[in-house]
Amino acid sequence: MHSATRFGRITYANAWPLLHDVRPRTPVRWIDGSPAHINAMMRNNDVDIAIMSSHAFLEQAEHVLLVRDVSIGAVGAVHSILLFLRVDEPRTIALTESSATSTHMLRMMLAQSGHRIAYVPMRPELEHMLEQCDAALLIGDDAIRAKWAYPHIKTMDVGAMWQAHTGLPMTYAVVAVRAQYATQRPDAIAALIRALTERVARPRNDVIAHAVAAIGGDVAYWTHYFAQLQYGPPDARALHAYAVRATECGFLSRVPQVHWL
Repeated sequence: MHSATRFGRITYANAWPLLHDVRPRTPVRWIDGSPAHINAMMRNNDVDIAIMSSHAFLEQAEHVLLVRDVSIGAVGAVHSILLFLRVDEPRTIALTESSATSTHMLRMMLAQSGHRIAYVPMRPELEHMLEQCDAALLIGDDAIRAKWAYPHIKTMDVGAMWQAHTGLPMTYAVVAVRAQYATQRPDAIAALIRALTERVARPRNDVIAHAVAAIGGDVAYWTHYFAQLQYGPPDARALHAYAVRATECGFLSRVPQVHWL
């Protein structure tokens, strides 16, 4: 009798079209956390499959396989990766400790500004971050709630910045499987991937209702929010371009070879 597959599940709303009321036909033990928490669990072999940050996947690409069917991405603005500005040209930026991909995207883009900027990892609490720094990067539900709570604070959408900077879309999170586990339990992994693709194909009315109840806002807001995100295959060209830039900036040791599942 096989034990349940350990699935690292990002708790942010942007993952709900993949995960809310997903119905796998195999035993699963869900392990919830922020992107940073799930990334660390994959690194430590504490999960078998996970939705993880693209940056963390690229760091660990030697040991994990990239699922080709589903991901979380967007072309341009995403409305939940936001740089909150206290001044127009910040010299100190607080970076949420919850993120991997978004923090490196921002640093890569601002490295070309010619300004020396100090980056300070902090808890994702906007008031505290802006007390200490000129600007603050928040992601996910933290960014959405902060935008609603402080509408007067100027923001920049990092997804829109990335498209303007590179001309490319971005895959922010991927589904990855430990290579050894994929060999040991191919049937379980196939069942989980099938459940994710079936969830993506279903109508999102229940996801939208869940978001309104859990976070706030209205049906129109969440309909638009989820519509501008993409849940299909990872964009290989965007991931490669990100990896090249991250390597040039010293955030990755090399451009990794990606092994697909």
